[in-house]
Amino acid sequence: MIAPVYGAESTTLNVKFVGSDCEGCEVSYSSLPDDAPQVKIKNNAATFDFPEGTIDPGYFIISNPKFGFIDAATVTVMQYKGKSAGQKVLRKQAKSAKRARVCWEGSQSVTDSITIRLSMVKD
Repeated sequence: MIAPVYGAESTTLNVKFVGSDCEGCEVSYSSLPDDAPQVKIKNNAATFDFPEGTIDPGYFIISNPKFGFIDAATVTVMQYKGKSAGQKVLRKQAKSAKRARVCWEGSQSVTDSITIRLSMVKD
């Protein structure tokens, strides 16, 4: 867990989504035990505000009515085994990967930004 930044009013996380269109999808950032509310993706971006001044480690869950009911959470992968965190991987590599990490390390910055590449796989 990241130590709080005392005196910080709030922290803002801007998430840009590239790749597959997910306009109107809902995304949430979960850092158990505290869960962030769901935010709609608008103009390929979502903004989260953290009033406590830090962003604890957690993961992103994306919900889209186009996915239908799949009885599973759609989470983003931040790192594949043998790759650096955030390193781009080919679809073939992602499909054959045996291990992946969904957790993001969080941030102590007052404003932070990340980009997440989305792709839809129909296998």
